[in-house]
Amino acid sequence: GSAVDEALALAERVAKNAPLALAASAYILRESQGRTEEEFWKFQGPQMGKVFFSEDAKEGPRSFAEKRAPNWQGK
Repeated sequence: GSAVDEALALAERVAKNAPLALAASAYILRESQGRTEEEFWKFQGPQMGKVFFSEDAKEGPRSFAEKRAPNWQGK
C-alpha cells in the first residue's frame, strides 16, 4: 500500500485506544517541548497517574480477558 494507506491504518489502530490515554499522551508530548529529560519525567508522572488509576485502565485488561472489544468511558 501507499504511504497514505499505511498512515490511515496506523491512525485506525491508534484510534481504538482509550481516549483518556490518548488525550494524556498528546498533552504530555505537547507540553514537554523544550523541557529537559529530568523535567519531562517529573511532569509526566502525575499526568499518567490519572490514566493508570482510571476506570478505562481497568476496562482494558478486563475486556482482553473477556475476549471482547473495550468499552471506553473516558473515566
